[in-house]
Amino acid sequence: AKKHLGKQVGNGQCWTLAAEALLSAGAQPANGYVFGDVVPLAQAKPGDILQFFSVHLAGANYWMTLGTPHHTAIIQSIDGQQITMLNQDVNGDLRVQISVINLADYVSGTITVYRPVAANSQ
Repeated sequence: AKKHLGKQVGNGQCWTLAAEALLSAGAQPANGYVFGDVVPLAQAKPGDILQFFSVHLAGANYWMTLGTPHHTAIIQSIDGQQITMLNQDVNGDLRVQISVINLADYVSGTITVYRPVAANSQ
């Protein structure tokens, strides 16, 4: 996903970036909004895929909604409560870009973490 920064992947929809990344990595393909095995948010790591469902974040000087109702992103890095993500179709921009969220600002909604599974494992 990093090599596509600033470019549109597929049709530009957020889930397309994750689905194409799975195929490129030799992982099991996406099944709807399922991108592998579910893992606890506390165990998330780079390369995992985040599925947001109507998530609302609010900090001192901002608020953000991820998912109306769905949004998909790939974790690039995690630093404490801060997650740096690769995603596309953000505010109408269909190109791959970096977004940062702070889980300390979580208000509501559902965040599901998926760990890709190798295509040859059953």
